[in-house]
Amino acid sequence: MEMPTSSQLNAQQQNDSPEKAVLEELEEISDNESVDSDATIEPYSEEPEVEKPFKCEKCEKAFQTNKLLDAHLELHETKKVFQCKVCSKDFAKRCRLEIHLRTHTGERPFNCDICGKDFSEKGSVKRHRKVHTGEKPYHCNVCGRDFAENGSLIKHSRTHTDEKPFACDICGEKFARRDHLPHHRRIHTGEKPYHCSICGKNFTVDSSLKRHLRRHTGIKPYLCKICYMELATQSSYKRHLQMHSRGKPFCCKVCNKKFPTDKTLQRHSLVHTREPFSCKFCGQTYVRKYSLQIHLRTHTGERPFQCDVCSKAFALRSTLMFHMKTHTGEKLFACEVCGKRFPLNKRLKVHMRIHTGDMFECHLCEKKFCQNSYLRIHLKRHEKEKYTEQRNQQLIMPVFTSL
Repeated sequence: MEMPTSSQLNAQQQNDSPEKAVLEELEEISDNESVDSDATIEPYSEEPEVEKPFKCEKCEKAFQTNKLLDAHLELHETKKVFQCKVCSKDFAKRCRLEIHLRTHTGERPFNCDICGKDFSEKGSVKRHRKVHTGEKPYHCNVCGRDFAENGSLIKHSRTHTDEKPFACDICGEKFARRDHLPHHRRIHTGEKPYHCSICGKNFTVDSSLKRHLRRHTGIKPYLCKICYMELATQSSYKRHLQMHSRGKPFCCKVCNKKFPTDKTLQRHSLVHTREPFSCKFCGQTYVRKYSLQIHLRTHTGERPFQCDVCSKAFALRSTLMFHMKTHTGEKLFACEVCGKRFPLNKRLKVHMRIHTGDMFECHLCEKKFCQNSYLRIHLKRHEKEKYTEQRNQQLIMPVFTSL
């Protein structure tokens, strides 16, 4: 297989326009956000919206006719006789309770026949399939954005109107999305129905538990296609993509170092303003106490993270996660040029230098290496050769014979 030259790769990168790819990626993330189960999916029409003058006083939902409103009010008056034994939530229909129970059991019986992704409801599969087809029939008349689902368009439109139709019946705080309201109510009730089976910590929402579990497993499912950085959450992935699209506009007034976000700049400013944490063994200083605690393990030899397979111990959880892949044999990271796969992202980064030509060069013999550590080992050989040569010159002294 003929490898592309560095100039060919650079030209390809320019044609692909990474900035444009990032913006498309960010737009795709927004389009794939979850949709309220109550949202109705209707074909989009360029005709003006139908007037809905009849509004429900309990949930503010609007209807075209009084008859439809009366039918809707019966839903509020219907007794909710089916109760969830896990979180005590009530439902008027058994089928709704069965669907709700899947949030506790994790059961997802419906799957996409294209990518195999699993879902708890059949309607979610139908909405998900539009991700593969690229169909976006719902159009925002304000900013021109298109959406795959009517529910996504409805929620998006509230960013223009600042409408927040869902109010908390305890404190009156309002929300733009219906699904945010039950999460908010748990602040008042103290309910935390989602439980971590590893450390016992409880959470108010399922998404918080999922993010928390990644601290135990070390899984970072979001991979940046530009710099190959792995990220644990979609929000951090989105912020990271914005860094590629807008650069580093936030500058430190003390040292002129630049940062992609205001938050990272504020964190950096602690270096100049806050008294650092100092190591009692070597005097090295750190801005964060946690960083000092990790550093201390280099002196104490503490290795609290142990492999369940071979019992090998590590000072860092991330190192243990990398090590576990040596047992599983999984190679998730593939080179887009030659197809070679690697178990670790950092090994893929090192390998990519072979294709891009971004190598570490020896200033003495111009030999190139894909890792800086290999170059340092190579330079020691030059030092050893130089030392051997100097020692040989000292041993070969001129012999003077006495006259």
